[in-house]
Amino acid sequence: MKKIIQIVKDKLRITKYKNIYKNFGYLGLLDMCNMLFPFITYPYLIRVLGAELYGATAFAKAIISYFSILINYGFEISATKSVSVNRNDKAKLSEIVSSVYIIKGVFFVVSFLALFGFLMTFGRNMEYKTLILLSYGLCFYELLFPHYFYVGIEKMKYITMLTVVSNIIFTLLVFVVIHSQSDYYWVPLLTSVGYLVTGLWSFFILFKQEQLRFIFPSKEKLIAYFKEGLPLFASRVSAKIYVNLTAVLIGAYLPMSAVAYYDLANKITAIGKMPIGILSTALYPHVSRTQDLSFVKKTMRIAVALMAGVYIVIVLFSKPIVAILGGSEMYESIPILMILALSVIPCMMSNFYGTQMLASFGYANKMAKGMIITAVSYLLIMFLLVLCHATTLIMFTIVAVLVEILLVLIERYYCKKYIFNHATGSF
Repeated sequence: MKKIIQIVKDKLRITKYKNIYKNFGYLGLLDMCNMLFPFITYPYLIRVLGAELYGATAFAKAIISYFSILINYGFEISATKSVSVNRNDKAKLSEIVSSVYIIKGVFFVVSFLALFGFLMTFGRNMEYKTLILLSYGLCFYELLFPHYFYVGIEKMKYITMLTVVSNIIFTLLVFVVIHSQSDYYWVPLLTSVGYLVTGLWSFFILFKQEQLRFIFPSKEKLIAYFKEGLPLFASRVSAKIYVNLTAVLIGAYLPMSAVAYYDLANKITAIGKMPIGILSTALYPHVSRTQDLSFVKKTMRIAVALMAGVYIVIVLFSKPIVAILGGSEMYESIPILMILALSVIPCMMSNFYGTQMLASFGYANKMAKGMIITAVSYLLIMFLLVLCHATTLIMFTIVAVLVEILLVLIERYYCKKYIFNHATGSF
């Protein structure tokens, strides 16, 4: 038996990639928690609030997501890499963490003032103005939660357990507090309070458990960290433009119930994409240190095959999944789901070509350029749809998938030009 176990370990290289396997497990639990807990409350909320009001909460969340992008500022990649490289230097880690918190804090305040000013000036007659303002509390997660730090030092245990406990508490509160359509304001409020408590708790663990100190870095240091995150911020903004703007445009040109149909399809697709985020976060510290192209190549082939299987499962079980989550009144989500779920395959490929290769091998600016080209293409196509009065839910969804494929093609071109031609083998 010992020999068999050793053979399995040798084949999977468990010893060599021990931290990757361990972090994959914790990240899997963390992502499952973040993805699955909303599904626990979803059937209840869609039936209590109805498609129209639930669609309004999804619409508000889609708007606030852009401010979350600004606050994050690409630190999930740039700061993760800095932490990974300096994991044994407490003074340097304190400098990195403090710089990130200061920059994020400035963005948090500026973003809120910009949102408040816009809604008070141009959105006075907006039907869900108050809901949008209350939803800004969702940004507490990006401001306070040091996800990048624990990924960088490859210790995901603390924040995983913290997130699980917090999600359990605030998921239960949804059933306790929300009983009628008039309670829809509590949806963003409860989530915001949950993020605030989790963020403050993780903040305490960061400085107490890891023995870091909050310092005020020099102006030069802050500018350096700001510049380091800029290309990654540009790429993230560009990516989110065509990920979240679709829901915003649906809410602008179609009834809020259409937002609810799209949101349900997007939620189910997000579950299918969950392995992408887990793999990305678990692999990036290792790949950025070792730049092991052979390892990336093997992992990518397995991952893409996995995503193809995920898509088949979603298509085969789309009707019962939608029926369980939203009931028969949400069946209009089924064709949207079948189209949108196609994106799981190019999304996985994009992660490997972009994050694991271009970003890890020092070409983050090329990844950002690809994202920007894709975002501009998306905006042009959407403009043409509006111009031609072709703003249907199906058309919006098709465009959302096509831009994912376009991004893969652009990133592969850059990988071939700057990485594959200088290494043995190709993809």
